[in-house]
Amino acid sequence: MLPAPDPHRSADPLPPQQIHQVARALARRTDTVWVDILGGGGEISTIFFLDDPDARNTLLLRDLPATDAVGSWTSHTLLRVFPTAFRWTAGLLSPEELDRLTPDPARRTAPPAPLDIDTALITALTEDGRATYTALARRAGTTALTARRRLDTLLRGQVLRLATELDLALLGAHAEALLWIAVRPGALQETAQTLSSHPHIRFCAATTGSANLLVAGLIRH
Repeated sequence: MLPAPDPHRSADPLPPQQIHQVARALARRTDTVWVDILGGGGEISTIFFLDDPDARNTLLLRDLPATDAVGSWTSHTLLRVFPTAFRWTAGLLSPEELDRLTPDPARRTAPPAPLDIDTALITALTEDGRATYTALARRAGTTALTARRRLDTLLRGQVLRLATELDLALLGAHAEALLWIAVRPGALQETAQTLSSHPHIRFCAATTGSANLLVAGLIRH
């Protein structure tokens, strides 16, 4: 998370142009999951999937301090992302539309043993989720047919999960909120499972810090 800037350092909010520059720079990182500019216009919240402690330290101790527009930040670790949130629908689709988009449970298999080509295939898809099987095969040094079969195996084994990002305002959802919630530790899992199954909650995770639950909600108005 990156709440910025520190009110004790500057009484004036940063110009929108600087905020957008920082947000765009964060969004271009390959380890960024998503970036939000918060309601006041002077704060940014972002989630990273960092490879290791070295990547974390580079971000927090080198990259952010070197960015003049960043006044301050806090960093927390996502301890667990509740998987129900990955099935978020926002109540915007009909049951028939959901059925058409939901993978057939009968096709699921056990996670397959890793192969040498998996890393190349996954890396190529991360860079371009619309890459053709021919392009993926070229990156992995194999044939298009092999690439297609291997990706199908990885998807059925739930090693890979496909996600689509779009402007939800196009679907009629115009109001979004990020909530940092303090929950009694003994009730954390039950609370998170209940919240993550709500149709208007698109993300829910247990986190370190003064609040132990991060929730992102989106509704029509």
